[in-house]
Amino acid sequence: MMFGEKLQYLRKLKGLSQEQLAAQLSVSRQAISKWELGESLPDTNKILLISKIFEVTTDYLLDESMDNKAFEQNSAPPKGESTIHFASNFIKKKGYLAGYIISGYAALVLLLSRFAHFAFKRMLTPPEGFGITFSDLPSQIKLPLYFTDIISIIAAIVLIAGIVFAVYFKKKGNK
Repeated sequence: MMFGEKLQYLRKLKGLSQEQLAAQLSVSRQAISKWELGESLPDTNKILLISKIFEVTTDYLLDESMDNKAFEQNSAPPKGESTIHFASNFIKKKGYLAGYIISGYAALVLLLSRFAHFAFKRMLTPPEGFGITFSDLPSQIKLPLYFTDIISIIAAIVLIAGIVFAVYFKKKGNK
């Protein structure tokens, strides 16, 4: 992509007219038109000023092998674009990773809560020969088991939600 095409693209992207850009660069509108048409090139000091105005590198402006797609992929959010908008776009594109992370942590909590349930049950079960069964124990003693069951249920729900979140954002990011 030629310098003039890039200049025109950046000018339109910023919503500037040729007159407005010419005023910022202290040149005539005709000079901007000639640059965009490829009839002439600006002086080096004007190229530096253009790069500052549009927040791009001089390499991008002068290297004909770099196109707009490469510029858009490597650029940070423009100053006019809010951080919230940038973050929401990032979540739309890479949000599925959060779903995978949530699912992983939920699976770990589920596994640990089931282990804790098994361990508590082994500790609370009276030994044989005392004439007491597990069901005869008061409910206060069984409280850790109820607690681990509740944690297991919550972890299972979060695990499923994380998977749904990951699948949803993976499909949305591919569009």
